[in-house]
Amino acid sequence: MSRTPSPLAAGLSLGNVIADKAYSAVDSGLYAAADGVERISDAIRTAPPTLSAEDEVDGVYHSAAARLINSFRAQLKRGLPFQLSLQNVLSIIDALITSKIAGGLDDRLYLLEHALTFLSRYPPSTFTSKELQDKVISLLWYDLPHPPASLVGSKYQFRAADGSGTSIWHPEMGIAGSAYARSVQTLHPLPANQLPAPELLFDTLLKREKQVDHPAGLSSFFFAFANLVIHSLFHTDHTTDPSQPINRVSSYLDLSPVYGSNDDELNSIRLNDGTGRIYPDTFADSRLLHMPPSTPALLIMYSRNHNYIVKKLLDINERGKWENPPPQDEEKRQKQDDEIFGTARLINCGWFMSTIFGDYLASILGLVREGNSWSLDPLSNFRENSHEIVERGSGNIVSVEFLALYHFHSSISAADEEWAGKSFERLFHTKDWDSITVDQYKDTINKLIEQENPKDHPPNTWPLGRYQRQADGSFRDEDLAKILLDACESPASAFKARGTPHVMRIIEIMAIQQNRDWGTCSLNEFRKSGIRERMLRTQQGGESMALATFNSQPNPDTLRLYQHPDNIELYVGLQAEEAKKLVPGAGLCPGFTMSRAILADAVALVRGDRFLTNDFTAFNLTAWGMQDCTRDPKNSSNGGVLGKLLGRCLPNHFPVDSLYTNFPFVVPTKMKEFLTTVGTADLYTDTRPAPSKPVAPVTKYYEVTAALASPSLAATVPHNAKTVLPGGGYLASYNIAGVNAADKKLIAEAFVPTSVVLKKQVDFLEKTTAMLLKEKSYSLVGDNKQSVNVVRDVINLLPAYFISEHVLGLPLKTAAFPHGSDLDQEVYLKFKEIYEFLFVDIAEPSTKVAKESTVKSYSQYFQETVLTQIQGIASEQIPLFGFGASVFHWATQTPKESKNWLKRLFDNGKGKSKEELANDAVALAVAMSVELSQALTHVVDTFLGPSTSDTNLAGTYLNDPSITARIQALAQDTSDKDATTKLAKIVVKALRTRPPVPGTYRSVQADVAQLSRSKGDRVYLSFTEAGVDPAVWGDNVKPTQPVPQALFAGEIVKLLGPEWLLNAIVPVVKTIFKLKDIKRAPGNSGKLLSFNEMIEGTPVTTYLNYKQEPTFWSSDLTVTFTT
Repeated sequence: MSRTPSPLAAGLSLGNVIADKAYSAVDSGLYAAADGVERISDAIRTAPPTLSAEDEVDGVYHSAAARLINSFRAQLKRGLPFQLSLQNVLSIIDALITSKIAGGLDDRLYLLEHALTFLSRYPPSTFTSKELQDKVISLLWYDLPHPPASLVGSKYQFRAADGSGTSIWHPEMGIAGSAYARSVQTLHPLPANQLPAPELLFDTLLKREKQVDHPAGLSSFFFAFANLVIHSLFHTDHTTDPSQPINRVSSYLDLSPVYGSNDDELNSIRLNDGTGRIYPDTFADSRLLHMPPSTPALLIMYSRNHNYIVKKLLDINERGKWENPPPQDEEKRQKQDDEIFGTARLINCGWFMSTIFGDYLASILGLVREGNSWSLDPLSNFRENSHEIVERGSGNIVSVEFLALYHFHSSISAADEEWAGKSFERLFHTKDWDSITVDQYKDTINKLIEQENPKDHPPNTWPLGRYQRQADGSFRDEDLAKILLDACESPASAFKARGTPHVMRIIEIMAIQQNRDWGTCSLNEFRKSGIRERMLRTQQGGESMALATFNSQPNPDTLRLYQHPDNIELYVGLQAEEAKKLVPGAGLCPGFTMSRAILADAVALVRGDRFLTNDFTAFNLTAWGMQDCTRDPKNSSNGGVLGKLLGRCLPNHFPVDSLYTNFPFVVPTKMKEFLTTVGTADLYTDTRPAPSKPVAPVTKYYEVTAALASPSLAATVPHNAKTVLPGGGYLASYNIAGVNAADKKLIAEAFVPTSVVLKKQVDFLEKTTAMLLKEKSYSLVGDNKQSVNVVRDVINLLPAYFISEHVLGLPLKTAAFPHGSDLDQEVYLKFKEIYEFLFVDIAEPSTKVAKESTVKSYSQYFQETVLTQIQGIASEQIPLFGFGASVFHWATQTPKESKNWLKRLFDNGKGKSKEELANDAVALAVAMSVELSQALTHVVDTFLGPSTSDTNLAGTYLNDPSITARIQALAQDTSDKDATTKLAKIVVKALRTRPPVPGTYRSVQADVAQLSRSKGDRVYLSFTEAGVDPAVWGDNVKPTQPVPQALFAGEIVKLLGPEWLLNAIVPVVKTIFKLKDIKRAPGNSGKLLSFNEMIEGTPVTTYLNYKQEPTFWSSDLTVTFTT
């Protein structure tokens, strides 16, 4: 069989081959395309009467498409305008693929440069050249937004009280006090003298026949939040000219119910003391006082959140420009207060937005019942196919049509209907709702507004219904929690015609009349202008007509009242339209028109707000604030943020694993059904949370040590461990004194049976420290200085190497053993996650449930690794199967020392299962992982001299600038036999004043007289405070026990004793401080970024990671030294 020779084999260059192929492609592809274009062109336009000279090519007249093809073919004949190398081809391919799929180009392939070269060499004044040049200019023009998206400076950084300046280029757009917009042109006549009376419409179409629970199980808590959204956007001024309606709030989601809509309202809630705080539990909009109590109670959560945020901002002080305590100078103090307040408001509004897209929309779309964490992301910056940036932050004005839409009165729950009835009876002195007139209603409300004049009754004095404020101005947590928990349990009502409570009659009548006075469009006009989907229709007399329906059946009364479907008013139609059925994608289940419009409005509200788009930045909100208000799709609420807010503001009433906490928008009974279907119900409790007792701090040294030893105090460790590391062993027996003591003794004696083994462990730590220092250091330019991140690259990795070699036998991937499977950083991070889950009850609660599956996978990986080796020891075989397993272990170099200790553990642990022994080994590894790192970090940071904000060091020689020289002298002294002992004593004091973990929680299982605590109490044992107890550690007091016993805190000390920890730390410290001229790197690089905060009334140092997220584990500290 003959075969066509390869063009390359024939000696043709790659460029010739591609050109030839391109020429063929032109003939076949472009002519075919041109033919199609010409056919379409001929069909839609007539031929020109004459052809111009430019239409002539080689004496033949051609169409424009044909001329383009001939021009390109001629160019190929003459030679390409650039060298068609493999690199050029790759860059073009990159353009074709990544610009369409990945959203970007790899500029290292020089696509733009090749395109410009092509353009420069192409014959000028040709059709193709002009087209290419236009495209390049268009591309470059649309690379940048026009006009600019934002402006620099404090003037543009914070929200104004009235919303002005939210749109930079149209600063008055959406400002409080402006008119409503009109979104839909009213063309169909709706003459007032021919429309049904509002009273008749209510009584016929809207009045509730009977209450029906919401089909998706939405709670009245959902509509309490909806009230906050609605009152943030709409506040019609009824006191001015009725013919010119004014919206007294801005058209932005700026939390104006909390902060107000003008400077007077804003200042009425502010303390102006330099901290950015507002008065406790205070908000500016008195309208919320006349909502069902769940609405103002929920609003108070955002008020509390503001004060939580300002405290964090001042504690962290990211840019170091704020003073705490605030400046005495009034002008400086006010400037600081304005900055902190403005930043906190941006963050709090970020929380509000995240609630909308994480909780609110998840319920509207029904995602919450599927366990789906997806959400719309209308904030993202993206481009059209034309490369134009899709507009963001350009402003917004709410419209009369959406004011009509946001009346969710048919959803009012039975409980809220009862509350409204009592409120109206108190205001109007009647239960005959039909007798209340419009004038009577207006007079009553105006008198109420006068009575609530903020000048006479400032917002920080307002009661919450029958609940009064405490002496400090706040409401009792118990009262707020009761209101909100009741709202969680109260089912909202279904959207439906004839679903609005009778008590709302006068309000509905006024709303119908108001929309008529403003000339609002009809229902069908609204649908046609925006939704553009098929209208609801029915056949009557052969005429196709749109028809509002209810209960899935056409409502004949609608036609009797309106004569024709096109006459149905928007307001009435929205309330009486057929509601959506409960299907995937539908959770709110309102009328079809309302459902689509709510989504469109949510996108417009957020995307049009500059502070939620272009200026929603880590600079304006601070790095901490940005991550604090950003929703986490992996959290226990499937991306919701309300659970985090409730847990933050009412921590003793909304536990982390409760359905009430994580899914308050759905009644718990329904939510349990939904989660059972998706298989996650067992992660949550569904009973109404009982209030937990306030936690009592224990700070005295002897009380803390007694509490740690007391069998009457229980930790949460066994409960935490059973989900991620099931089975027996040390963690499971943590609260069983006798059994746990035996487990502890087994681990300690197997791990450190002799001084010889201890020396091997110490030698390994010392050598590994030296190796990491050498490997991770880098040179500074121009001198003999070197630098190393001693915490991230040495101290934090050291336990990973030690655990791999001496505890678990992990196949660590290193330069010496490249076939290993575990990276050192990965091992450290995995153990950090496990340790936090097992032992730290003061981490962010909302993340605990979400972390369970991750921690479980990590724990079981380590458990299986050890279990495999123990099974091999038990059978006296290589601990894997077959020849391939032997090769794997040879290649990964499973450490010898870990095998020796596991054999001792197996030999000594007769009567225990292999799984229990594996759990014991993992428990030891977890205990020494981050604790050893943190202990070393605290010691090294202390010995580097003053820089830390730790107040426990104040006034001690540990805070003396000469401490570094003293430690270096002891580390480098080979003549003084007591140098190591002297260094150890200083290490002990450093760890006593700065323990690796700040404290731990315990639950009281039986009365403890020594602590004056009763069964059911919770205590927090503060290791930080106990370590500086003046009754034990005062200047004139000597400790009654040997010095090493001062190291009492942490799991390593509990398992292996203080002597082991001291033996491990001292040689590492000596190795580090043998570095010549070691000192902190300049600036923040040479500091542990941290701030002090109070936990259960005791001081705790909290660190910041590279994302500025608060954590208990230090991560970065750079030092320099001389080589």
